[in-house]
Amino acid sequence: MDKNFWPPILALAIPLLALLIPMAYIVFRFVLQSRKAQLTHETIRHFAQLGQPIPPELLQQDPPSAALAAPTPEQKTERVASLLRKAVLAICSGLGLGLVVYWVNLDHGEFNGFHGWAWGLLPFILGLGWLFLWVAESRQLRHEQALARGESD
Repeated sequence: MDKNFWPPILALAIPLLALLIPMAYIVFRFVLQSRKAQLTHETIRHFAQLGQPIPPELLQQDPPSAALAAPTPEQKTERVASLLRKAVLAICSGLGLGLVVYWVNLDHGEFNGFHGWAWGLLPFILGLGWLFLWVAESRQLRHEQALARGESD
């Protein structure tokens, strides 16, 4: 077998595998949901055959989503704090990535012209967006907390 046989095959196989992973997840999730629905229907059918009352929880299609319910003040506070954590992490990651790629491309102290450091701008700007969102959300949260205490601006 030729030693140049595997590199072209791997060059095609790796991206295909990367595309198949999310597709496998979607199929796996669908199979699990179908199996859960099938077991629920079999359980309801079994209760009906025995003449037993069917628990209302089994008839409920989907459990009430926590995302649809109004968030509690503690959940809002945690969401605002998580925005700040995300912002700091993304900004630092972007700066770190940009600096590492820049320093790697220095030849004897001179920049060799590869502008890969700019990829660090992507997480950096994303972090700035989260930072601005944190500022807006924290202002709104403080305003809501002041209204709940009965204070006015």
